[in-house]
Amino acid sequence: GLTGAGIEVVQEFIPWREASFVDLLADLLGIILALGVKRKYLFFIWEMLGSVLFIGRSSIGPGTLSSLFVILIYGLLPVTKNSLPVVVFPLFFVSLWVSTLMEDKYGHDPPQVTIDEAVGVLFAVMFHRKTVAVLLVGFLLFRLFDITKPLFVRKAQELPSGIGIVMDDVVAGILANLGIVLISQVDKIIYMGIF
Repeated sequence: GLTGAGIEVVQEFIPWREASFVDLLADLLGIILALGVKRKYLFFIWEMLGSVLFIGRSSIGPGTLSSLFVILIYGLLPVTKNSLPVVVFPLFFVSLWVSTLMEDKYGHDPPQVTIDEAVGVLFAVMFHRKTVAVLLVGFLLFRLFDITKPLFVRKAQELPSGIGIVMDDVVAGILANLGIVLISQVDKIIYMGIF
């Protein structure tokens, strides 16, 4: 963790390299965990991650609020469409692990686990230019597919443990991503200039 954090800082001063704020945060989290966080606090950290900073505990639309929060943070952070996969794929594996841990405590697909929505909404906008239109349409399509669960989304939810919790949102995100592709092609044909 300490080595990784040091490398991120040094990369900021090398002209052909770029430091990643997200990598630096991950390295710092690793350092904190390595310094011997007591076991009773580990679940607190897992729950904080799993509920997207406890937004998942909201009684009103925890999935919608969590995915909206994540898409807004992505819109504000200096993460580009090219660097987003570097964030999303590690987050995907973390979400599988954390979702499994939280399901063991709270039961099958607990509503307070919303890290899956965070991953899904990022899959929805991945590889697209970061514009307000893309973020808005990606968010709306993702929530539509996540709530209605068409096609393979419902099947993915039936997978066991944390895999089922996360994969339905990933599939919903992929469908939303394809929806953005389709809408952007229509936009090019009729020259609306939104995308």
